Amino acid sequence: MDEKSKIIDKAQKLVQKGYLDKAIAEYKRALEKDPKDATIRLRIGDLYVKVNKRDEAIREYGEVAKLHAQKGFYLKAIAVYKQILKLDEGLMEIHFKLADLYTKQKLIADAIAELSILVSFYEKKGKFDEAFDVLKKMIEADPQNIGVRLKVSEYYQKRGFTKDALAEYTVVFKSLVKDGKLEKAEKLYQGLYADNRQNIDIVEGLAEVYRLKGDNNQLVRYYKELAKLYKEKGEVDKRKEIYEKILALYPDDKDALDAIGRKSVVQEAAKKVTSVERIPEEEPLISWPEVSVDLTSELKAAPEEPSAVKTEEEPLIPWKEMIEVVQEAKPVEAKDAKQIEDVLLIEMPEISAAKAAAKKEKREAVPLIDIKEPTSHEEHAPEGFNQGQAHVEEIVEELSHEYIESVEELPVVEKIEASKVVKEPAKSHGLEGLEEFMPEGSRVMGELESSPEEGYVDLSLELGLEEALGFLTESWTSGSEGKETLTEFKQGVEKQLSKENSETHYNLGIAYMEMELYNDAMREFKIALKDPSFEFDCYNRLGLSSMAKGNYQEAISNFLKGLKVGGRSDEERKGLMYELGLAYEASGNSHEAVEVFKSVYETDKTFREVASKVNRLIKKTKKGDETEAIPSRDNMIEIELL
Repeated sequence: MDEKSKIIDKAQKLVQKGYLDKAIAEYKRALEKDPKDATIRLRIGDLYVKVNKRDEAIREYGEVAKLHAQKGFYLKAIAVYKQILKLDEGLMEIHFKLADLYTKQKLIADAIAELSILVSFYEKKGKFDEAFDVLKKMIEADPQNIGVRLKVSEYYQKRGFTKDALAEYTVVFKSLVKDGKLEKAEKLYQGLYADNRQNIDIVEGLAEVYRLKGDNNQLVRYYKELAKLYKEKGEVDKRKEIYEKILALYPDDKDALDAIGRKSVVQEAAKKVTSVERIPEEEPLISWPEVSVDLTSELKAAPEEPSAVKTEEEPLIPWKEMIEVVQEAKPVEAKDAKQIEDVLLIEMPEISAAKAAAKKEKREAVPLIDIKEPTSHEEHAPEGFNQGQAHVEEIVEELSHEYIESVEELPVVEKIEASKVVKEPAKSHGLEGLEEFMPEGSRVMGELESSPEEGYVDLSLELGLEEALGFLTESWTSGSEGKETLTEFKQGVEKQLSKENSETHYNLGIAYMEMELYNDAMREFKIALKDPSFEFDCYNRLGLSSMAKGNYQEAISNFLKGLKVGGRSDEERKGLMYELGLAYEASGNSHEAVEVFKSVYETDKTFREVASKVNRLIKKTKKGDETEAIPSRDNMIEIELL
């Protein structure tokens, strides 16, 4: 054993005896032999914490974190810096270092959270220049976070940097439109429009919003404003293009027609009619012996109630026979013959177009009609009957379709939040093959079969994303930003959190566990749960962290969830079963602990001295007369569990 090892061994013995100051002195001697030994420095820091020497502990931890960072062990460095903040949250330089390390590890949500702490700190101190510099760092870390950009825009505006503020607002606006948040985009630009009516970008943005919303009246309004602005700037082609868009919506828009120098459709038609009237009477192109038509009035507007064209020809369908057929085909009560006549008149080509508008207005009041196929009159139907019947059926089908659509739109069940999902039955979570570890009829098996998570579960809470989001945005919520800024900031952090690498969060959780930062560790494991490949290990680590905190019931719950995960080896399940037995034992539930340890023993009699543990627990619970102890010899009969 070299001299360094001897010194460390001596220091450990002093710690066991409680001579912490002397142990620190010995560790410092060992550190002189190897100043870059992070493990020794970490032990010294831990001992300083125990003797209540906070400043000395922070200094040692800082050196440890620096050593880890220099070697590229960023997650370990993060865990050590977190330990420093646990001793003193007011060390702003540590937040800067953490933000840098988080960025290097591509944990952008955490980096943004650390920087937001700095923004809040500087704002409270009235150091707005420093706060603004941090905000710019936040944009560099996460350019897509709209909440950060909104706050930067507000800072620019307060400083009088209008051009820079509008540039940031433009980025925000485009992002909102891209995400389909048209109401927010409209609200943002309407607020800016009041003071920036000559800004083409804002007017163009508002026009685009109303185009996407389908509000043509507002769209044309801002199109015309754009046309004026383009005229002032001398951009003739763009101005013409805008007026063409207006005419595509409203062909008779006077402003657009005058600007382009084009006549309206009505004027062009009237011109054609005038030219027809000038044709000499002695050589007419078309002879109209019976009907005189005023084409000019026809082009202006259709009459509201056109009269039926009189003709001496026999009607398509004899009225008496048609009434009988309709009455037979229509089981509901007819109000009067006049109403039926009106329905049948729809078939007449001369007035079908004029009646279409009136039919549409009355359609909602028409009851649902069940039209049956006529049988007795089918062979003797008059000429044109099949066409009339088909039209009536078409109307009924259209009404029925509208009625069915309206019914389908009604809420059938109570609205459920998007974050809630229905979990599959327990057997789909990998319970197959688990029976070999579970005693039949035991409460443990029952807990697995009847999963408490069945039904609607908030998946974000289950995975810990909601918990992490609250933690990461806590400092931002204490600021003076508006509701919209806060909402967009949280949504930006949530997007980052959901797409970050689960493996990185899992490894960071392990680093936190090594530093005994169990709350931080559990949060990271819950985030990593979103990746099924880490589910089993995360539940195992969550259970171990809960055990370390003394929360045994939570540990039991996590171990049971881990046992439901499929695709794991028997060896892994056996280890988790043993941890479950320890959790039951620690919680004082010796009976369940015995049953679980028996299951482990049945699988592997030599696993972690499980036989002696079962015998000890049986004696402790004084149930030796009811429960057979584990045989101490291998050649004895094994206990039959299943």
